[in-house]
Amino acid sequence: YPDGVTVIYSLRMAVHAVASPIQGLSSFLENYWCRNQVFRTVQFASGMLSGLLETSYPDVAGKLMIVSGSISEMRVMLRLLDDLPALAYNLQNWKPKKDTGTITRALDILSSISGQLYYPIEHIAWAADSRLVSVNSTRLWTWCICLWGISLLVGLLQAVRTLLRTSRELSELRRSRDSEPSSEGDPGQGGSSSAETSNPIPVPKKRVTFQDQSGAGRASPSTLRKERFLSLLAIVKNVSDLMNAVNWMPEGFLWAKRLSTFWVGLFGTVSSLVGLYKLSG
Repeated sequence: YPDGVTVIYSLRMAVHAVASPIQGLSSFLENYWCRNQVFRTVQFASGMLSGLLETSYPDVAGKLMIVSGSISEMRVMLRLLDDLPALAYNLQNWKPKKDTGTITRALDILSSISGQLYYPIEHIAWAADSRLVSVNSTRLWTWCICLWGISLLVGLLQAVRTLLRTSRELSELRRSRDSEPSSEGDPGQGGSSSAETSNPIPVPKKRVTFQDQSGAGRASPSTLRKERFLSLLAIVKNVSDLMNAVNWMPEGFLWAKRLSTFWVGLFGTVSSLVGLYKLSG
């Protein structure tokens, strides 16, 4: 039989193994944006399941829609306090950056303006629905969706540009490596005298770079592959949200009001899961 010390040690290890993921999850949920993303995932997943079960189990589907609607209303309430955090973020984002091109800068500003305007208009729409002010909320909600759609389109365009850039740079890296003599080797693999193996250059966002023969900074393949993967996730997220944004526009605009509850929930769930993945990273 194991002695007392061994038993106590085993118990301590078991407690540590259980406490570590709990502590990580607790830290994740303490963050407002992470918690909001969890609620968003549950909201759309409930709607998706409701659409899936509305024919065979209408009672369960109705309860799931109540859960989805309640979470949606709660998230609108929580966003009443998001104006100042968003303004602080946008002011920080509007500061000039040396490594930002004109197009990227213009897209960032457009996204910031549309996002900042979204909040006060949504607040007035919420107040109108709550009968606190005498305003037609339908038009205000339409403006909210338009602003959200602009932000999504900008994010989609930025993600596509990043995808094209990283794919181009990866192709250039592959071509340059194929054209190098076999004796020189690749960076980090024992290459001798090339500048690529000896002169790493730091750039913003912690991108690991190497100098090519022309002296220009070039990101490492692993960094480029990660950027490309994140841009693909951003494309999936923005396209999924755009599907719902168009669906919530007034009838007659593209596919507005044509998506079923299941598809609205599915697109929202996909977008929310991508957001959870990015936040957890």
